[in-house]
Amino acid sequence: MSTIKESAEKLNLKLKEYLDKNQAAPKTPLCHYTTFSGLTSILQDKNLWLTDHKFLNDPSEIEHGKLIILNHIKNHIPNNKQLSRFMIFFFNDIITRGYKTFITSFCKEGDYLPAWRYYGNDGAGFSIGFKKEYFTPNQNAEKRSAAMLFEVEYEENSSSQVKEIFEIADSELSTWTTFNMPEIEPFLDALMATLLTIIPSIKHPDYRAEQEWRLCIPRIYFENENRWRPYDLPIEDLIIDKADSTKIPPFLKTFKPSVPRLASNRFCYSDIQTICVGPRLDFITAKISIEKILLDGGISESELRNISILKSTRPYQ
Repeated sequence: MSTIKESAEKLNLKLKEYLDKNQAAPKTPLCHYTTFSGLTSILQDKNLWLTDHKFLNDPSEIEHGKLIILNHIKNHIPNNKQLSRFMIFFFNDIITRGYKTFITSFCKEGDYLPAWRYYGNDGAGFSIGFKKEYFTPNQNAEKRSAAMLFEVEYEENSSSQVKEIFEIADSELSTWTTFNMPEIEPFLDALMATLLTIIPSIKHPDYRAEQEWRLCIPRIYFENENRWRPYDLPIEDLIIDKADSTKIPPFLKTFKPSVPRLASNRFCYSDIQTICVGPRLDFITAKISIEKILLDGGISESELRNISILKSTRPYQ
């Protein structure tokens, strides 16, 4: 048992190092696409809202990552049905009852046609370009509430990240797939927690055109301990954002009357490099409105000049 415990501790350390190392550090600004009301709230509050994954436009995105991980478990442990069944049950149970991740999306391009269509209010929205330094791991931990940044991996049946995580597990205890429960349980906790953490970074290749990056706050709730891991969920930052039902078609199957969000990713105006006006908007009117919002928010004239307000050059019908 001491060998298992020591291996579990080493695995936990290596997987933490793996996640830290794989925190995406963009080489260029990343741009968040939003509506005018979203832009107004973001600039007034100096805060980015992250949405509960169950309330995204397509919650099946998380389901796709889950299926890829379950396939890896089955393929990696073909000869130990007890261990394989336990891991699959545990993983499904956590996803169903105790998994929560809050997400906000970015794109490397600030004037990108697919992004205008997916996230930019069908071309009548805005993109906010945040400087790459804003996303530097640890540097802005207080402002960003220790959120994790991932460059999305678009895979249909596999995942290089999941493969690497299993390779790390094998390197620490090469025979772990032959052990029975419960002796291997301490070893599995770190492995399963890491797999759960990376789920939001795996999407179906049908979404490849999005070129998405995601800022995520993943948490796992352990009911028997009545606690969240790896850190407490910042409940004080939780906002229940109520939708305007008068603007929603009554036949829309996915309508959600309220959406849980975390307002926990703070920034300064100096973190913004560009704001791009969507191709379906009147540029001059939009530019004046943006400047008014920023000035009302307390930005100085010199700081305002450092933010480039740009006009989209994309053709849009």
